[in-house]
Amino acid sequence: MKRISQLLSLNTQQQKLIDIDNPYVVQAGAGSGKTRVLVSRYLQVLESGANVNEIVAITFTINAANEMKERIRKYIKEYIDNFGETKSINHNCIKDIADSPISTIHGFAAAIIRENPYECNLGSRIKILEGLDRKLFIQESVDEFLINKSKKDKNATEIFKNENYNYDSVKNKLIEILELTYRHHINIYDLNTCDKDLRKEINKLNKKLSGEIKLGPYGSDKNKINTKLKEFHNCINDLGNCELRTDKIKKLSQACKLLLNTASPKGILQLSNSNDIERHFAANCAEIINKMINLMELCNSRSYMDLFLKFYEFYNEKKRLIGYLEFDDLLRICLSLLKNNPEILNEYQNKYRYFLVDEFQDTDKLQFELINLFTYSNHFIVGDPKQSIFGFRGASPEIFTKLQKNYDNSSLTFNYRSDYRLIAFYNELFKVIIKESYQKMDVESEDSTSSARVKEILCTNVSKGESRVLVESANVSNRVAKLLAQGYRRKDIAILLRSKSHISSFESALCEASIPYYSSEQAGFYRYTEIRDIVCMLKYINNKNDRISEASVLRSTFAGVSDTQLFNYYVKDEVSESIADYLNFVSQLRDESAVLRPVELLTHILKNTRFWEAMLALTDGKRKYDSITKLLELFSQLENQGKSLTEIIHFLDLNYEENTEGLSQQELDESDTVKILTVHKAKGLEFAVVILADINHGMGGGSETVSFSKKDGVIVRNTGIKSNLWKEIEEEQKKNTFEEEKRSLYVAMTRAK
Repeated sequence: MKRISQLLSLNTQQQKLIDIDNPYVVQAGAGSGKTRVLVSRYLQVLESGANVNEIVAITFTINAANEMKERIRKYIKEYIDNFGETKSINHNCIKDIADSPISTIHGFAAAIIRENPYECNLGSRIKILEGLDRKLFIQESVDEFLINKSKKDKNATEIFKNENYNYDSVKNKLIEILELTYRHHINIYDLNTCDKDLRKEINKLNKKLSGEIKLGPYGSDKNKINTKLKEFHNCINDLGNCELRTDKIKKLSQACKLLLNTASPKGILQLSNSNDIERHFAANCAEIINKMINLMELCNSRSYMDLFLKFYEFYNEKKRLIGYLEFDDLLRICLSLLKNNPEILNEYQNKYRYFLVDEFQDTDKLQFELINLFTYSNHFIVGDPKQSIFGFRGASPEIFTKLQKNYDNSSLTFNYRSDYRLIAFYNELFKVIIKESYQKMDVESEDSTSSARVKEILCTNVSKGESRVLVESANVSNRVAKLLAQGYRRKDIAILLRSKSHISSFESALCEASIPYYSSEQAGFYRYTEIRDIVCMLKYINNKNDRISEASVLRSTFAGVSDTQLFNYYVKDEVSESIADYLNFVSQLRDESAVLRPVELLTHILKNTRFWEAMLALTDGKRKYDSITKLLELFSQLENQGKSLTEIIHFLDLNYEENTEGLSQQELDESDTVKILTVHKAKGLEFAVVILADINHGMGGGSETVSFSKKDGVIVRNTGIKSNLWKEIEEEQKKNTFEEEKRSLYVAMTRAK
């Protein structure tokens, strides 16, 4: 221990944690040197006589795994230089590190599967389906299933009827359910897909409602009350004429508003001149109706889950025939192998005597289940609940906090990254925001010679008609220019954003100021405004009913319609001359698209709209021109692959959403550019200057159509209606999102030195 402690200059807290006779669960705050401790513990295990193949180290990303390997190699060399070779720490170790089990949890699972292909009923070569390929495969699979496999399915027919035969709506909901089951690791075979009991309950409530209505306080001498009661009665009577479940729900929702509506026109319960009998009637009927709507939503959800179950089996069989596995498949197959084969589990438990896990707060329940099989080993688990920001992947800080209660746990509280005044600021701020769960950071020394300003707030004053994001991005760009003039290097500066939505605005602002930058989202190209404008134009030409793309085109450089004209068009149905002319022009393009190849159509659009010239006239026109040229080349490649216009549009949309792993700290340091990163991509990194931009960006919400409830399972919302059941789930999601927003702010701020 003494040698390792000396070699890596460990403090008292850190020294305690490399005692390998004790397993630990460690809460490590930002900048506390957790990677140093993980590397130290790894070296201490080696020094005790272990082989590198006996030590598993699990990291959150491939970059982190590679960085850990590099650090271990570095310190093994330094150990040999300082103390000489030992039986277990020698030059062979340096070579062996390359193939050692230091990887992500998925890499660890894949290695076990590859060693047991026969037991897993798999071939020796595992083909991982990920990223854009996965998205395309899912889309193609859903299309194939819905078009070819569900034609004779009565349930599918009913679902399509209820969705007004909106194919995209049904398709997208199936895809959302698939992603939801992966994110929450739902065993869909445990879910109830039968709705007979629900239908019986709805019929009972319907009879109860009829009984209430028969005894209703009709004949009131108060006109407003009497009118409302008649409207309500007619609304309920109309239910018998509704063939579709969605129509019944809309009618029930309308009836409920007549009883409860708080806004104008007010419902019976809210009218000041309603009496106790009338209010009692309204409350009773509303309670019954809301229960009926909830049950109908559950019916709808179970119908979807019945269809999804058939798709899921079709999808998995298609993957099996091609030989594809997804990341979650790796975990499920590995778990199944180890749980169902005690002798294999015992073999790996004996083989992997030491288990180190980093970033444990970002672990989901399936990953934890796999790691938990190896807690018999000498384990060392590090995490920080305050930095758990991957809820959208199923990660939960509760997994880490529960583990802390079961094992000897310790903390790393000294922040070695940030200026002491920043640390004081963090402590004051987050003891209020995160409250009792906040673990105070400690400072080892206060450098009084530092003159850097550690806190600064840039206020953006936006005039009427101006875009807040554009004004803010220009202000940030100006501030970056001043920092560079003060002597900061470009690579010292990071602009962090909560969401990737507005990254292109900050890219453009830096580009206009001729400041080189790197963007974590690789927004160059697929996310550039000019590319999105062209894609929206193509989508609208391809589908005249796509109102979102229509609005995007009208607002874009193609048409340049004002916000007032757009408002009048969509809200008041007033069609200005410029909008009418442009829609006629697009209609002509739509007719011409029937005889033009995709590349010909794109060239025709660019030429006839003078889009090239419009782009070249802008400040960063050369870059925009190059992007459009690249798009034409891509169109040509995709067309040569036999893709139709619809398939090319789909490909571009998927690339827009695609999000790859960012660069490592070393790669970022080597690139002398200002970094524009999302908070998620900045996690684990550090910069001399951190600018938190767009921080008043609204909280990200969950899906508007599909969600998950621990009580009721997968819920598929009825289009256009928010049931009380959905509102409860939405409220719970908002609470979880709000807590994660606090943790995201902590992660973002603590990147600063």
